[in-house]
Amino acid sequence: MKKMFYALNVFIAGAAIMLTNTVNAATYTAVADGDWSSSATWGGTAPGSNPSGDNIIIPAGMTVTLDVDVEFAGGLLFSMNVNGELVSDNDSRLVITSGSLTGNGTIDISSIEVSGLSTLSFTGDLDVDKFRNNVLINLNLGAVVNLGDTLFLSSGSLTLASGSNWTLATDAVILVEGGSILLNGGTMAAGNNYHVLYRGGSVTSGIETTWTGMTDLMIDLDDDTRTLSLGSNTTINGDLKQMSGSLSLNGKDLVLNGDYNNTSTAGLKGSATSRLTISTDAEWTSDLMFETGSQQLDDLTLNLGDDMSLDLVSNLNISGDLKLENGDLNVTNGKELKMENNSNVIVDQGGITTDNGVFNGTSTYNVKYIGSASASGIEMNGNGLNDVTIELEDASGAVTLDANRTINGTLKLNAGMLDLNGNDLTLKGNISTTADGFIMSDNTSSLTINSAVSMTDTLNFASDGHDLDQLNINITSGGSVMIGSDVKVIGLNLNNGSVKIFDNTLELATDGAITGADEDNHVIIDGDGTLKIQIETGGTYTAFPVGTTSGYSPALLQLNSGSTAFYEVNVKNGVKAMGTYGADVALTESMVDRTWDIVASSGATTDIDMKLQWSAAMERNGFNRTQASIRNFNDGTWDNTTASSATTNANGMYELSRDGLTRLNQFAITDGSTVLEIKENSGIIAGVYPNPVDNELNISIDSKVPAQIELIDTYGKVVSSVNTNSAQIVTMDLTALPAGMYYVRANSNNMFTTQKIIKK
Repeated sequence: MKKMFYALNVFIAGAAIMLTNTVNAATYTAVADGDWSSSATWGGTAPGSNPSGDNIIIPAGMTVTLDVDVEFAGGLLFSMNVNGELVSDNDSRLVITSGSLTGNGTIDISSIEVSGLSTLSFTGDLDVDKFRNNVLINLNLGAVVNLGDTLFLSSGSLTLASGSNWTLATDAVILVEGGSILLNGGTMAAGNNYHVLYRGGSVTSGIETTWTGMTDLMIDLDDDTRTLSLGSNTTINGDLKQMSGSLSLNGKDLVLNGDYNNTSTAGLKGSATSRLTISTDAEWTSDLMFETGSQQLDDLTLNLGDDMSLDLVSNLNISGDLKLENGDLNVTNGKELKMENNSNVIVDQGGITTDNGVFNGTSTYNVKYIGSASASGIEMNGNGLNDVTIELEDASGAVTLDANRTINGTLKLNAGMLDLNGNDLTLKGNISTTADGFIMSDNTSSLTINSAVSMTDTLNFASDGHDLDQLNINITSGGSVMIGSDVKVIGLNLNNGSVKIFDNTLELATDGAITGADEDNHVIIDGDGTLKIQIETGGTYTAFPVGTTSGYSPALLQLNSGSTAFYEVNVKNGVKAMGTYGADVALTESMVDRTWDIVASSGATTDIDMKLQWSAAMERNGFNRTQASIRNFNDGTWDNTTASSATTNANGMYELSRDGLTRLNQFAITDGSTVLEIKENSGIIAGVYPNPVDNELNISIDSKVPAQIELIDTYGKVVSSVNTNSAQIVTMDLTALPAGMYYVRANSNNMFTTQKIIKK
């Protein structure tokens, strides 16, 4: 309302000037170069310092020097027209309170102030140190303007019309104390470093803070109850100086690339949609402080210089990402840094510290490590810690635990290691890994899987750090955790659920023990992996609680004599005719559908008593468990032993014993009608030569029907194969194979011929 009355009064005053001076109006036209105050310049009387209701004309080719302060009040009908040059060699000011400034010449003076009902349609070149806009209405300017010192926006709007092109000199200041800048086809070339200062009452920043050259932002409002609210995303490349008043991020992004100097009692005002980035290698003059009631951010990014720390001296809630790129955020003065639900702490090279402050992680939040090797900190200390992701730049790096930790969500090992560092880790959720993600541990750390469901990915341990004190499995649904590497434990506690291994070894330490193993909770082997346990001479039976994905089939071993040694047990579905290869005879013969592969550590003497267990679901083809025997594959054949009746174990499984074993290899359980001998067909291979062989082995095939010829090593692995359809000589290249014993096996219509060869 006050503005309306003021504008009305100005309009009435302007109308009065127009009516009063129309009759007495004078026109002053420069006729020679000279000073404003010189009559010779105007060919008679000079306009004086307060021309009112007059026209001023500086024609093209004329230069007038402003040697005095001039206040021009032309009214609504009169103007100052500059088609020539208006210059000054001192601090003289031009004040236009009414009328128009027109023309297309050059104005190069110290100061211009435009106020009242003036219109500014000058389209020439305007070089001025200080320009003050104090107009309640939009003021259009189409000139090319070079501002050397200060642009005062005291009232109204300064509109840069089409053709207007402003350039701010280095260290120029835009002082906003009630006015604003608008673009309407014009441009502001603010590439040089410039500063913005806000004074007066509460205000929202305009386009003056959006240009790349803005260096310092200064806030000096009437008092600390006033607020500067960001009107757009803002980057401050220099310093933020808060002398008086608050700074509200107002849902916008603020980037601070310099110092923060707050001498007021007010602080920053954040919001759930505001983002603050602090990126500086210089120590801040002031601490980071948010005002009560607005202590919240969506994202906070911290990128300080090396070994730098920034103190947070107010409470702060993070609803999005807390990005610790470099440097520490130190929570002090009893204040609290709180991670809200579904927020994230992203650790690069930075961290969180507390100095009489509190980190609050009771809500569900996640932590991600993306930098190089680092130690974990209090960011993993919250009870609400959900997902933890390790995705380091260098996959050989590690995140080192600083204390016992519990992860409620998923442990994501994408690149790099999680070093337990003598601490205990509890996983209550899931595991997600890649070939570059590992856990590193020693025998002072324990791992507890305390989850509702089976792990859906494979847990890998580092090759030089795969020892554990205790491995505790407690999966509510009774599922399993998959381990894709060697691991050695002192205690394997199968409280609920199983451990699944593939082609690696799960080793029990010499003083270790396995507890809780049964048909529902055991070591599942899906490959060539083994359960490795030390057996002492003269002791009781040692249980190897192993099985396959289709059922529990443990082995129990007792060492009668010889030295204490480690024994390894593998179990597989099926029974191969040649122990580790050949036809699966469990498909056609009466037997238990299992092969137990048992070996002792190198050099150990063996006198073993054995018990093998199975369930009825594993029996095949009318197997008669009252006429059963454990048979051992050695020297290319399955041996025969006296049959006996299986007993029923307390766990409901069937059990059969065999004592005094001095040789170990593959074991199977058959009855009296089982045929394990290989059906020979001597008509397939006529001969192999030379034998022993250096590089090329010739195999003479005497068969007119399709046959498969395979070269197999002593582990049962097929290292070369070829298919034939007629009698011929097949040559196999053995150059790349190591020296040792191999088998040439021919298969045609499930009839086999096997011959042993020696590679030199």
